[in-house]
Amino acid sequence: MLVFLATLITTGYAQNKFRVLASSGTNTIANNGKKLSVGQKLANSHKVKVSPRSYLSLVHSSGGTVQISKAGVYNIANLEKKLDERRKSLSSRYATYIISELT
Repeated sequence: MLVFLATLITTGYAQNKFRVLASSGTNTIANNGKKLSVGQKLANSHKVKVSPRSYLSLVHSSGGTVQISKAGVYNIANLEKKLDERRKSLSSRYATYIISELT
């Protein structure tokens, strides 16, 4: 029973990978129209709507950040994938740099 509860709690936290770091202008959750506020958790199932002349900054649980200033609707799951790709690309470039310095 304890293992099941721990798994359930971990799964619940794993769903909310992003938090709103900064929000300027009219930014809402596209699913329900609720205005975004600093510190709010966003689940992978959410989509955020960034209005024209607005800015949204999100921080991932891994520490990475995403800044959005272009108007549109953004899927949180896709933002996480793009952040992961960017992190892998940066890691690969860093590893290449280290290897080139050592040889």
